[in-house]
Amino acid sequence: MSILLTDLTSCYYGAIIIYFAHSLLFTPSLDPLSGFEWRTRKYDLVSWDENFQNLMKFGTENQHYNVPSPIEGSELTKEQEEANRFYKWVKRTRAEYKSLVNGKSSRMLTEDRVAKLRQIGFIV
Repeated sequence: MSILLTDLTSCYYGAIIIYFAHSLLFTPSLDPLSGFEWRTRKYDLVSWDENFQNLMKFGTENQHYNVPSPIEGSELTKEQEEANRFYKWVKRTRAEYKSLVNGKSSRMLTEDRVAKLRQIGFIV
């Protein structure tokens, strides 16, 4: 009895696709007693466009884009967790733009997105 290489390859790629689809909804953790397990995420993923809308709202309300640093602690409210994720998105967006200016590529910032950020004055 033999297994064709193509069957193994398709199984491998199928497992990768399932893993990535699964990781969008679940996050892995290692529990010393029960071993490896998947736990559901405590938050929904937010798209770039939704974060951009939040950035425009923040800029309109505050007249600047200096989003405050994350709040520390283990017992955060949902709003505090969302504020922390928004801060991280803003920080990552700035870092991605800096990389673009220095000649590196970015998977996050397209020309259209850079134009939108320039239009609202987030980057100059």
